[in-house]
Amino acid sequence: MTPFFITGFLRSGTTLLEKYFHNHPQMVAASQPFPFLYQAVKEDFYTHLDISIPRYPLGHLCGEQDYSRQAFLDFATSHHLSDAKVSAVFERMHEYSGQLTPAALDLPTQGGTLTEIIQRSALHFPGVFQKPAVQYAGSKEVFCEEYIPVFLKQGMPVVLIIRDPRAVVASIHGGRGSTYANAGLSVLHILRCWRKSVAYVMRFSNASGFHWMTYEALAHDPASCLQPIAKALGLSSFPDAVLSGALISQDGSTWHGNSSFERPDAENPKYQTMLDSDVIAFIDTLCHAEMEWLGMGHSALSTKTVLDAFRDPFQPGGLALSKDDKEAECRRLNVLSAKSVSLEEAESWCLYPSVQKQLRVTLLGKGTPY
Repeated sequence: MTPFFITGFLRSGTTLLEKYFHNHPQMVAASQPFPFLYQAVKEDFYTHLDISIPRYPLGHLCGEQDYSRQAFLDFATSHHLSDAKVSAVFERMHEYSGQLTPAALDLPTQGGTLTEIIQRSALHFPGVFQKPAVQYAGSKEVFCEEYIPVFLKQGMPVVLIIRDPRAVVASIHGGRGSTYANAGLSVLHILRCWRKSVAYVMRFSNASGFHWMTYEALAHDPASCLQPIAKALGLSSFPDAVLSGALISQDGSTWHGNSSFERPDAENPKYQTMLDSDVIAFIDTLCHAEMEWLGMGHSALSTKTVLDAFRDPFQPGGLALSKDDKEAECRRLNVLSAKSVSLEEAESWCLYPSVQKQLRVTLLGKGTPY
């Protein structure tokens, strides 16, 4: 039995993907069984660095200068959580609304590295969900892109899902979004988290064991997204009844979905009526290169407009930013467009040097001087 991991940002389709996987006859998927466990490892990392733990330990990473990608990978791979620490983390999750698999909290609380704990817990999932003959047992957690290289290094398959950022903002700030997410998150924070997801796709899209898709593609044509993954994992194809019929929740009931709205309409996306033009322009500007790389339609911004977006007196989308945020986004755009940047700059603003290079080509065009 092999564990697997599903992740992505809030309101991006992680739950839909998890339900599809759980409905495959050879798979089980737990929904957010250990959110505080991932947070605890990141908090221990900050303590190890002797720096204050930020409000969002699993944050957007934009402008991060306190540590390198490799430093976190090394720590998260080797850091040992004691029996007492794991027990305390499990106890804290009993009252947390974001923990969506209560039965997982009754599993043995033995310490170990994060991967060891996840792998050991996954062994119990077939029994928890009464599917003893499965070949893959996994879980879904949001905000956890930083752990993708940790799990891939240990041979654990990872699936990341991304959604149009305009739809993500609309979903969090409108409809039933506040039921499932923190509606107080600023648009800027949401977009920075979204860009983090894209950066991990760009960095690991060709890595063994890594798979990704967009929510829009999954909602409109699940077979094209899911069947290749089943094949890569050595599983039978997803049954037609799963792809076209009702999905069953982990408790055996029919899953009715947790979407803020209905299934996405490519011709008339809901965000167009939920967001005003200023907010859409703001999103298109901040996420221009990533949306272009993903092939997502956006407003026809010129390269010059994007590069000049945060220079006075222009304010993207008419939304006021703090001086620090404005300077940070301007600096990031300059790094995206630079011919040569240091490793530290590339990681701070693009997470990986390879991502900086791909975004530069996307933003400026191959061979374009700047």
